[in-house]
Amino acid sequence: MTKKYLWVAIALTMLLLSGCGFHLRGSVTLAPSISSLYLDGGEVELRQALGNILDFSGAQLQTLVKSARSILKISDNNFTQRVRSVDTRGKATGYYLDYQATIQLDNAADGKVLLPSSRMLLTRDYNYSSDNVLQAENEVRYLKSTMRKEMAARIARRLESVH
Repeated sequence: MTKKYLWVAIALTMLLLSGCGFHLRGSVTLAPSISSLYLDGGEVELRQALGNILDFSGAQLQTLVKSARSILKISDNNFTQRVRSVDTRGKATGYYLDYQATIQLDNAADGKVLLPSSRMLLTRDYNYSSDNVLQAENEVRYLKSTMRKEMAARIARRLESVH
């Protein structure tokens, strides 16, 4: 009898999660108009991360513009670094790392804008010590990698809003 209640509880939990819009991380539901997509611009690493998410979601990434139903334009895609804090000698002890991308989604057939141009920005901070330069470089490399993945996930969620 206890097993029966356990299965009922599991089934109800799954039903509630699916009813509230819960999706597995990296999974997005795309409109048919953007199920065949060409990625134009952006860093190679960002395109790869976004491609993985879209592929997992069932979209077909096209290598030729003429084969796609939609074109996702990624521009102004870069990292910048700003000083966050300095010590008493005026040396930097912390930095902000910003990652930005501007995206726009167009219909490939008629050029109609499906998702207007919008700028997306991520910011992380990290500590810096001139005594541990190698550690700081490794941290920056790790931050950039995770920020690219997060940016890809945000772009995919943005595409999910297109009908």
